[in-house]
Amino acid sequence: MKNRKEVIIIGGGLGGIATAIFLSQRNFNVTIIEKNGNIGGKMNFFTKNGYSFDTGPSLITIPHIFENMFSEVGEKMSDHLELIKINPLFRYMFEDSNLIYDSNFSLIEKNVNNKNIKELDNFYDFMTKASKLYNLSDNTFFKNEILSTPSPKDLINLIKSPFTLFFKKYSDLVNKTFVDDRLRKIFLRYPTYVGASPYNSQGILSIIPFMELSFGGWYVKGGLYRIIESLEKILKSNGVKIILNKKVSSINLKNKKIESIVLEQEETIAADIVVSNVDPIITKTMLDKNFRLSEKNLSMSGLVFLVGVEKKIDQLHHHNVIFSDDYENEFKEIFEKNIFPSDPTIYINCPTKTDKSLAPEQCESVFLMCNAPANKSIWGESEIKEAFNKVYAKLKSKDLGDIIDKSNFIETITPNDLEKRYAAPFGSIYGKVSHGISGTVFRQPNKDRKINGLYYVGGGTHPGGGTPTVIMSGEIVGKRIIKDYA
Repeated sequence: MKNRKEVIIIGGGLGGIATAIFLSQRNFNVTIIEKNGNIGGKMNFFTKNGYSFDTGPSLITIPHIFENMFSEVGEKMSDHLELIKINPLFRYMFEDSNLIYDSNFSLIEKNVNNKNIKELDNFYDFMTKASKLYNLSDNTFFKNEILSTPSPKDLINLIKSPFTLFFKKYSDLVNKTFVDDRLRKIFLRYPTYVGASPYNSQGILSIIPFMELSFGGWYVKGGLYRIIESLEKILKSNGVKIILNKKVSSINLKNKKIESIVLEQEETIAADIVVSNVDPIITKTMLDKNFRLSEKNLSMSGLVFLVGVEKKIDQLHHHNVIFSDDYENEFKEIFEKNIFPSDPTIYINCPTKTDKSLAPEQCESVFLMCNAPANKSIWGESEIKEAFNKVYAKLKSKDLGDIIDKSNFIETITPNDLEKRYAAPFGSIYGKVSHGISGTVFRQPNKDRKINGLYYVGGGTHPGGGTPTVIMSGEIVGKRIIKDYA
């Protein structure tokens, strides 16, 4: 077909895939260029000795966002994937007690102080305001480019209606809502879903617990990477070209307009439109060879251990968290001191509790992750050993030492690995950190203000990090390109 615009998507992460989906049945030639051997970006997988692991996201919320993406190309997600609701969602472990967390409101009602009706009232007030904020955001912030739309009226409503949640510090809201220190920690953890500290985040992030409690947490049978595999088949069947093992080194302009991209192998590919699914900071290095990366204002990274365990660990649920005894200090060490925490919170994902196919019989695939700073630090053998010893000691304190003692293997993923594999600045998982109004609301716009034909998608852009939000950014970009070039 004549006059089809050439669209190059740099990076085959979920945002780039979503953009390609929304463009695939339109008048565009779409090509995804991925530097690794498979697409998916941080939503990826690892297999060894009969054990399988998701190495990125481990659950999805708001499943209808995923369903809508499939339906955009005339497909039913249920024809490709089997979703399983995880309930109870988490086993939380504290210094002197444990708590099983259901993905509904019943646990909250059960665990608040029954004698303190005000605490329960505070919780429902918190969630009611979060609900209003989510509904307003869903109709404005999540579906449109920042500042172009929403309309002035919608923007006023977005800010004014849940005023206290929008502008207040997230930790202050949580501490005011709950008396129980365990519930405080549970709700303070939610900003970490986007790589932020609860002590530096705005109340707008209260929509995260609202979404999880309202829509639940879901697992995909076979692992979340099945989402990527299904979408890859759909893209190819719709004519999208996928080029693997090729890294884009630069973007060429002519009169402030996209002209082409250049691969590391010095191959030049002409383009009318470029969609960058790498972090906006990395994109700047493709436009300007003299641009230097900065450690400032980045989200957290993570230190990951993938463990093939040669026995069943009965105490584990699908999702588990061992909290730091001093949660606030953990984030001070990460964001202020730029060091791995002295007492790290450990997230433990054991998907074999739901899906036995991911490990040999009577074995477990266990994913361990701790928050870590995104900085220039080099994770050598001694640094990994020191962090590992902290993790092991904490596991043993909860009678979970067999995760390590009965291991078939332990694979390590450091912030340095995340930086190398996924072009994540200093290992930052979500790019610009969601601290303050500026970091949360005013992220990288989806369309470049100065360069004609350049667009941005993914967790580092508007509307933010997390798998549903990244899909939303893909939809925003896709619709904007269609509008600009229809």
